[in-house]
Amino acid sequence: MNVRIKICGVRSLADVEACVRAGVDMVGFNFWPGSQRYIPPGEATALVKALPPSILPVGVFVQAAPQALFAACRVSGVTLAQLHGDEDPALYVGSPVALMQVIRVPADATAASLRAPRTPIALLDSRVKEFGGQGQPFHWALAAEAHRLWQTPVIIAGGLHPQNVRGAILMARPFGVDVASGVESSPGVKDADKVMEFVAEVRAAEIEGDRHG
Repeated sequence: MNVRIKICGVRSLADVEACVRAGVDMVGFNFWPGSQRYIPPGEATALVKALPPSILPVGVFVQAAPQALFAACRVSGVTLAQLHGDEDPALYVGSPVALMQVIRVPADATAASLRAPRTPIALLDSRVKEFGGQGQPFHWALAAEAHRLWQTPVIIAGGLHPQNVRGAILMARPFGVDVASGVESSPGVKDADKVMEFVAEVRAAEIEGDRHG
């Protein structure tokens, strides 16, 4: 198994450096003004530049106008745009970066009941009143079913933290995992020790998953 790790809602150079030390694969910058982890694209530019080429910078958007999304990506330097509302990816034809669609999972969902993604990669997160999963998990086995149905790489998010991510991976067999609040000391402030622990648990799950097939 090779599980990609995305740390989302990063807002400071210290947190970027913690992600780099831990060896994550993706760092997310939240460009939705309604989020408590919001960072203006212009302020994210220096943080994106601080990332090594091995770490993918991701911009998180909610119902953004196409031209606003394109401009934010160019200014910040992110190379993947995460569509975290109920946007139609077709609106963003001509995007300067790759797109990742978020599929929000209701409590009673099955894989068959979910809309299929229209981007090369999908992220599953819990459907709650506000956008973003608010740290609420869904039944992770659904992600494995969705991958089989869609034949699309799936990242799981929602309620993950160092204590449960290993079990989530073994159940979901995902392409990647996404965490924000589960590695924070306060909203928008990452805890470097929790980031390191989270990464260690993911790597342990990879080994265990390979061992059990």
